[in-house]
Amino acid sequence: YFDTQIDEHVNPELKEVFGHLKDYILAGGKRLRPNILNMMNGEFRKLEKIDNILLAFEFLHNSTLIDDDIIDEHDTRRNKPTLPTIYGDRKYRGYFVALLSANLLRNAGLDLIVNSELPKEFQKECVLAYQDIGRSIDLAQILDLEYRGRLDLSEEDYIAQTYLVAAKFMAYMFQICAPKQYRSEFFEVGKNLGIAFQLADDLIDIDATKQKGRGLGSDIKEGTPTLLSLYAYNRLENQDKE
Repeated sequence: YFDTQIDEHVNPELKEVFGHLKDYILAGGKRLRPNILNMMNGEFRKLEKIDNILLAFEFLHNSTLIDDDIIDEHDTRRNKPTLPTIYGDRKYRGYFVALLSANLLRNAGLDLIVNSELPKEFQKECVLAYQDIGRSIDLAQILDLEYRGRLDLSEEDYIAQTYLVAAKFMAYMFQICAPKQYRSEFFEVGKNLGIAFQLADDLIDIDATKQKGRGLGSDIKEGTPTLLSLYAYNRLENQDKE
């Protein structure tokens, strides 16, 4: 996909943008979301030529990671420089091009869905899920910024924000290709897995043996509340709390 984009653009600066996007996505990652969707399709819906859809949702996921890198000023992800870092030595602020690159990636995902050779009804389902996931993650990022430095949040507040930022995406990957009579149940399975996945991710943040390509304790340094920090604040006393 990216090689085609690079070939189609005459402008060397735009070729460079798509080259960096290609490197960013191919740098690693678990591909968990498209793999779940692919397995669900293979088990139930059995649609052919679904690659465009899988790629689209991976694009959406990575566009939100770029946003996250900009907001949290991450220097590395997957042990490689983030896009704001790569563009940081330009005469303009590096996160401008990184932000626009994330927009390009999100739009590219929609383009892949609507230009797939799949039934229009399925395309519509995917577009609606795509838009809902993107909107939810944007709302969750706003909450994340509003919650920075706060330890007076409840467990319910944290879970609700986690549902928007991580669990809804996973829920849709289970639901889209599930049998119609069981879609709500599969959505619930994906939701609970997504919440558990985020909880594990929060713990990895303070585990030096299981780092994810960012600085150790970055959530704590950024003032991002996690269930761990909320529990510590509410249940520990004096020096232990400090």
